[in-house]
Order: sequence, then structure tokens, then C-alpha cells
Amino acid sequence: MQIVNNKTRVILRGCQVLPSTNSVEAKTAYDYQDAVDCNIRYGNYIDADKNQSLVTLRIDNLPKLKAREVTFLAKATIDTNGYMHIEFVCINNGISKSAVYNAKELINYQ
Repeated sequence: MQIVNNKTRVILRGCQVLPSTNSVEAKTAYDYQDAVDCNIRYGNYIDADKNQSLVTLRIDNLPKLKAREVTFLAKATIDTNGYMHIEFVCINNGISKSAVYNAKELINYQ
């Protein structure tokens, strides 16, 4: 699926004290959408396609509702060793996907 409006939603910011957890809410963009991708990217650009792709989580079998009626929660946790746990949940039906990504090369210890 395409990146809608190609804009980045920030879950975790740089320079946060680790471990750190945060989440953002999202909604479907189209009427009767049956699937959605959660693209986790790393970078400082507002334009999503300019940032480095890390993980994509896809949820299928969404409720057939109008645009913006299906809600998701994207949650990311990063620990002091650089392990990132990502969870993507459809609030409407409880279907979720998760992944672990080793992001230690992205952490700048100072």
C-alpha cells in the first residue's frame, strides 16, 4: 500500500532517555479499506519516503467501514541495548501484529 500523504508521524524521538515507550493513533484513509500497513521508519525527514524503512507490519481483514472509522494504535519501545519492540493494533477488532528490531546501530551513546 502507498504511504498516504507521505508524512511522518513521530513515535520515538531522538535524545530520549532509554528505555522509552510511546504510541500514536492512526485511522484508515479510504472507505471500506480491508488492509493497512504500519511502516516504521528512521530519520529526521517530514517526508516519510526520505527516511530509512525499518519494519512494516500489515493488518488484513479490517472491518468494512468508512474512512477514519477504523482506528489503530502503533506503539514502540526501545531499550538501552537498542532492541525496539513495535506493536500495531486495530482497536475496532483487536487484531494485532508485532515485531522486534535490533536498532543498536541507530543509538548514539554519549
